[in-house]
Amino acid sequence: MSGVLGALMTTRGLGVIPPPLFALMVVMAIITTVSTAPMLKLMGFGQKAAV
Repeated sequence: MSGVLGALMTTRGLGVIPPPLFALMVVMAIITTVSTAPMLKLMGFGQKAAV
């Protein structure tokens, strides 16, 4: 995750990505990271298998 953020910051610093798009990508990364665990629980992953 930190490598991706570093790469995004580098492209932003070079002017490749405009600030609004950069902000959108950061927000999207945060939302997907936070929502991963609850979504996996809803799909049944992480539960112990019945023996």
